[in-house]
Amino acid sequence: LMFLLSTEVSTSDTDAFTCKCLCLIHASDFQGVLDSINGSTFEKRFTFEKAYSLYRLKNYSDSLAVLHASAGKSVRELELEAQLVSPVMRFVGN
Repeated sequence: LMFLLSTEVSTSDTDAFTCKCLCLIHASDFQGVLDSINGSTFEKRFTFEKAYSLYRLKNYSDSLAVLHASAGKSVRELELEAQLVSPVMRFVGN
């Protein structure tokens, strides 16, 4: 686990990148997930992981924006969006 977290993963190896992101999430290194995803060639493929990491960092507005920008929403993205709507609406006063 620690080897994967500290190793640069090839930008063409989808399986290795997926493992790295999931390991970072399991280790609760949500900023590490964002650092890995942002600017990578996989940025559009990992919208849930990015939105979830922003959610766990309590950056609700950005997390919701990532989900809204996603073209086709999976069930897990829809569930996360539902969880986000309540805290965001409370925060902005709606």
